[in-house]
Amino acid sequence: MGAMGVNNGREGESMAESNEVLGVHVCIATEQVLANALPLRLLPWQRVIVVASDHLRGKQRGKLMQFLRWAEEEVLRRGGVPQAGIRVVELRDQGMHWGDLLGFARRLAAELMLELAPGQRLDVNVTGGTKLMTQAFATAFAGQARLVYCNTQGQALEVLDAFGEVPPLPLPPDLLSLPEYLRAQGHELLGCQGGGDAVWWRGVAARRALTVALVQEGTRLRMTPGLKGRQRLLNGLHGVAAGCLPQPARGPQQPARGFVQEGVLEGAPRSAVWCELVAQLAAHGVAQVVEWDEWGRLVLRWADEAAARYVAGAYLEEYAALCMEALGVPLGQWGVNVRLRPQGSQLQAGVDYQELDLAVVWGNRMWVVECKAGQQLHRSSGTGQEVLNRLEALKAHVGGSLGEAWLLAPLTLHPEWQRGVLERARQYGVKVVHGRQGMAGLPAMLASALGLKV
Repeated sequence: MGAMGVNNGREGESMAESNEVLGVHVCIATEQVLANALPLRLLPWQRVIVVASDHLRGKQRGKLMQFLRWAEEEVLRRGGVPQAGIRVVELRDQGMHWGDLLGFARRLAAELMLELAPGQRLDVNVTGGTKLMTQAFATAFAGQARLVYCNTQGQALEVLDAFGEVPPLPLPPDLLSLPEYLRAQGHELLGCQGGGDAVWWRGVAARRALTVALVQEGTRLRMTPGLKGRQRLLNGLHGVAAGCLPQPARGPQQPARGFVQEGVLEGAPRSAVWCELVAQLAAHGVAQVVEWDEWGRLVLRWADEAAARYVAGAYLEEYAALCMEALGVPLGQWGVNVRLRPQGSQLQAGVDYQELDLAVVWGNRMWVVECKAGQQLHRSSGTGQEVLNRLEALKAHVGGSLGEAWLLAPLTLHPEWQRGVLERARQYGVKVVHGRQGMAGLPAMLASALGLKV
């Protein structure tokens, strides 16, 4: 096996000298893949020994395979050969007691110490496994190996020395990029916007003023009084744009329909705020006014399908992207319209398993952000619970144990009407940012959550 370089030069003097001979890294496979993936990325090593217990080989075998795929990628990234760089050691721990586990760990320690070349270090990550198992490994390897613990909550790799004198090694906030984090969580990134997509960014930058107006001022636009269900912009203009988008077939009575170039909005008064918004739509090449009569009947012709999709809600995702850009978070750490699916999925090519409106990876954790520009969270629509269920599932299965879920809604949620939605969001651990003030304060909220200074 060829020699592999130290990762990114991130190792501090207290943990790894630049001229150190690459050693052996031992870890216990766990359901929390990041606890083993982060040390693999940070520390210098030549071989990885993965201890796989009965639990991880049974119902949680997928987690074991997920971590092994990550380890293989790390070996390849360092210029090595996976077959020579990774060894899986089976631990039949079912029914084992303390003495059995301690004996197993001692035999493994003796074997590995004999295999070490002069100057090689043996690192043992005791983050995974049951408490009894980790205690057995810590006891067996004490004095022979450097014991480390991945403190993901505290963003540090702790060295478990006897006197507590070795300082922890901080985990850099950008240690894992968005694609790498997804792979560690067992997902394949199919594509996203916001990274190096220069064409997309030019469009976002050109529409910046219109985007901010729609998000921060749009909810102030009133429809003509007396029209049932048409009280604000997001129930009017948003709905018209969404109605022009292509529709799939819904049975014999509703065949598939393509994009409709023109949309009709009833009840749009010729007030100053409405005139300003319509003028901005035209100035930014999004839509042109075909007709606007004295009764508020407004006919708009969209520039193209992308323009209608923008007004139908994509503007909120672009607003989130502008907030991330303003915070200076590196492009590889986040993306909008993030399309992904489980690794090894048998879905047909081109079929996306899931899509995230905004995904941010920073501090080795993920924020899953859902953008809802319409009335989905309102009592009359009945979809609020579905939105929360989806976010809770994404937070757990994509974000992992430290995942965060946010829900953005420019329309203010009425505390009485949406009390149930807000309470369920609190129970699910979903942060809801809504209303004009919430949207204006979004950059500061994101900065605080990510630990950034603004």
